[in-house]
Amino acid sequence: MPKFYKTTPIDFSDPLLELLPEAYLDTEPLSAADLEKAIDEMARQTAAFLVRFGREATVEGFEK
Repeated sequence: MPKFYKTTPIDFSDPLLELLPEAYLDTEPLSAADLEKAIDEMARQTAAFLVRFGREATVEGFEK
């Protein structure tokens, strides 16, 4: 089942060797709509965080 599991030998000469299985799963490129949806969701979550924790989320010395 592509995208769910894959059997492949470990390449110990790979300088970016990852032993996490999801690092080697085949994935499809993101479509523009998928990317836009992910960006929108991240912006909404960030805005909700700032509304909820606004003053506490600022770093000392960087408040407006």
